[in-house]
Amino acid sequence: MGAIEGVPLLLSAAEAKARKFDEDISELHKLMDEQGGQTVFVNGLRVAVIQMEMAAVGVFSLFEARMQPYFPNGPFFKSLRTHLFDADQPDLANDVWNYYLAVNVLKHGQGTSYEELIKSPELPFIIKRPDSFFFNEGDVAEPEGLIHVTAPGFFHGLIETLNRVYGFLVS
Repeated sequence: MGAIEGVPLLLSAAEAKARKFDEDISELHKLMDEQGGQTVFVNGLRVAVIQMEMAAVGVFSLFEARMQPYFPNGPFFKSLRTHLFDADQPDLANDVWNYYLAVNVLKHGQGTSYEELIKSPELPFIIKRPDSFFFNEGDVAEPEGLIHVTAPGFFHGLIETLNRVYGFLVS
C-alpha cells in the first residue's frame, strides 16, 4: 500500500478527528447526566465546541488550498459552485456552498454569509436563528457561535461533502 495523497489524507485525518470529538462530547454528556452540570464538564463542552470550530475552519481552508489548482482564477468556492451547477450537480453545489457559508460564519460571525444561511429553507446542519437558542434557555452547554458544530452530523457532513467534491473533481 502506497502513501495516501494529500487531499484524501487531509479528509481522513479530519474524519478521525471528528470521531474523537464525538467520543469526547458523548463522554462529557454522560458525565453531566451522571454527576450534574459541574463547571469542569461545562468547560469541557465549551472547549470541544471551540476545537470543532477550529477544525471545521481548518479543514475547509486546507481543502481549498490543496484544490486551488482546479480553479486558479478567482475565488475557489464560487468557481467550484458554478462548475458544479454547470456539470448538473446542483445538490453537491448547494451542499458545498452551505458549508462554505457556515465556515464563513464561524470565521466572521454575523454578516452576508449568515444572512444568506438564514434565508435557506433547508440546511444540512443547525444554525442559530436571530433571537433564538439552540437548546432551552439557560442550558449550560449552549454554544456561543451561530453554527451548531457539535450537533450530530455537522462535522461528518462537512467532511463527506468535501470528499464528494474531491471525488467529482479528480474523476
